[in-house]
Amino acid sequence: MIDQYIFLVISKLENEEEQIFIADIYNNYRGLMIKKSLEYVDNHHDAEDIIQKAFLKFMEKVSLLQSFEDRKLIAYIVSTIETTSIDFIRKRKRDINSTVSFEDGDNIQDILDIETPEKIAVENYDKETINRAIKKLKPKHKIVLECKYYQNMPDDEIAEILNINPKSVREYLTRARNELKAILKTEYDIHGAE
Repeated sequence: MIDQYIFLVISKLENEEEQIFIADIYNNYRGLMIKKSLEYVDNHHDAEDIIQKAFLKFMEKVSLLQSFEDRKLIAYIVSTIETTSIDFIRKRKRDINSTVSFEDGDNIQDILDIETPEKIAVENYDKETINRAIKKLKPKHKIVLECKYYQNMPDDEIAEILNINPKSVREYLTRARNELKAILKTEYDIHGAE
């Protein structure tokens, strides 16, 4: 049975086939998701919060998820739960320490792979700006960055998702980072923020 929040989230999808697909993920893999999230948090309430956050990510990737075979789908679900759990714990630690820091800042720096002057400039952009720039990437570049830096997937799994040779993943990452730098420079004037 689908909980009320997940039902509301699913109902926002306009395509009925996508609604059914996401509902099936919840019904078929809820136990796995709870078990996996409880490896990171110590209570069911937090585990449910993690699952809800993960479903928001699933909603954004529904067409990609529909293209996966069962084992790829399970791997993606587990990976998403793991990274969502880690993000949940990091956020809780930040909240407890009451420090303000750029969420996923380390990941963004890894993605951009930039040197000191540009690094200073990127700090002037919030997560929202960088996420908007990432959304403008070519589809494969967006997927490779998402899988590598947000889902922390190994190269062989990324290669399987993109249907490419594992040795080509590094090339795709380089191209994706270069495209992201160009978008930030052109559309958000990254160098002008120095």
